[in-house]
Amino acid sequence: MKSSLLSPFFLSVSFLLVLDHAYAENTKNNSGADLLLKNGGGTQITSKMIVQQKTLNLDNAFLVQIYGSFRSLNITDAGARDVYNLVFQHDYKEALTGLNRINVKSEAEDKLKRATKLYLLYQLDYPQAFVTSWLEEANRYSFLNSELGVALDQIISNNASRWILDNGIYLSQIDISRLEKIAKQQSVFNNSLQAYHNMRAGENALEWIGKLKANDPIRYELIHTLVLTYARQGKLAQAGKIVKEALEPILQNETDIEKLSSYYMLLARLLYQAKAYPAAKQYYMAIPDESKQFLQARTEALWISMRGNDFSTILGELKSLELDVFADHFLPEIYLVNAMANLQQCQFLEVHHAFNKFVRQNKKFAAEIDRNIKAERPAVLDSKNLFVDMLVKGNIKLDQEISRLTDLDAGLTEQLTAKNQQLALSLSEELRQEWVNRQKILEATLRRMRFVKVEFLSTMRRLRGKLAQLKDRDAVKTINAATRKNDQVEFRFDNVLFADELFHLSSEVKNLCLAGKK
Repeated sequence: MKSSLLSPFFLSVSFLLVLDHAYAENTKNNSGADLLLKNGGGTQITSKMIVQQKTLNLDNAFLVQIYGSFRSLNITDAGARDVYNLVFQHDYKEALTGLNRINVKSEAEDKLKRATKLYLLYQLDYPQAFVTSWLEEANRYSFLNSELGVALDQIISNNASRWILDNGIYLSQIDISRLEKIAKQQSVFNNSLQAYHNMRAGENALEWIGKLKANDPIRYELIHTLVLTYARQGKLAQAGKIVKEALEPILQNETDIEKLSSYYMLLARLLYQAKAYPAAKQYYMAIPDESKQFLQARTEALWISMRGNDFSTILGELKSLELDVFADHFLPEIYLVNAMANLQQCQFLEVHHAFNKFVRQNKKFAAEIDRNIKAERPAVLDSKNLFVDMLVKGNIKLDQEISRLTDLDAGLTEQLTAKNQQLALSLSEELRQEWVNRQKILEATLRRMRFVKVEFLSTMRRLRGKLAQLKDRDAVKTINAATRKNDQVEFRFDNVLFADELFHLSSEVKNLCLAGKK
């Protein structure tokens, strides 16, 4: 009997009963999988056996396009596949480094490589390198109309004009030649770049105004160019139409003081040219004192008061403008208007002071102008010249770009270095022209001041003759005796000296002058 209990069958049944009991006890807290694991063994399955596919972040039209091109070309080179995977994973710096080492096997692969490089330069913030390469690519074949070109344009066209201005893009002679060859091709970025190139193109600016959005910053500059072009040609009606239809809608919600001040100055000058003096003066006076254009506006407004013989306004304004705080501002016409106004009222001593101040203030400006015109790199004026600002900004950014790009692309670095040399020359010429403009203003003011001087001397001679006929000659002799040898004014161009006794006749001849007895 005992032996029967030890039979294999009994042992098997007993094992099953024990297992069944264990199962009954454990099913309360364990799943079937847990029980199988406890009583299993065999192959161990771990996460190491699962190969994760790398994530492709195709989050824009261009990445989708190059991914499709990459797959359709069936590129088998392992190095090339790794590089493009870096692009799809947004590891742009490593991708650009690797891209330059890829050996292409067909024209299609070469086009894909060059288009991808453009995208990487844009994403890595190499603006000058991007524009240089983009213009080169656009001239190779119909890139702008290709699927890759259209897809890239969707990426780079977003605020393209603002991007161009913010980066101070410089167009070399080679760039300009390439740009002119693609002027008719349709592309949002191309339109912005063409408009940027034509910001000084006179009436040609009109062509590009219509190709940019209403709030485009380059369009704003094109409108100014066109208005000034029409004004120089005397086409004031056309200028006014452009202001009304194109400029005013842009400025409806504008809050920037300088932009609004530029608008007021533009209107004031157009109205002055149209001889609408009261309206012109309103716009001059609307420019706030916080604006950089305040002093220039008030100086130009003096000529309106001069035309209307409004001497009280002129003298009041001059008292404000002649304060020492304005001594470092280049405003030679202030002293010219001062001399003219006081001469009209026969305030000869004040005319004398105006001559002295003109010479004293502008003598230092004349030396500074002469020095900078001759300099290899003229100083930057505190002006509102957008083109100077762009060149200065472009020079700084291009220096930084070259230093960052040196280890990534030697060939492109060489091109940018040559472009930077051209930019430096262009900047020097632009700055020199600013100083030449100042020279012209000073020379023109000096010529007019000479006419005032001639009229002044003629008036004094006539009045001295009148005084000689007066009965009370002792008073005149007393004044003439009060000569101060150091109180004189010298014009550096003709070295004419004015004797002091002439200026001290003012109190004696004032009534005669106002009575019209000159």
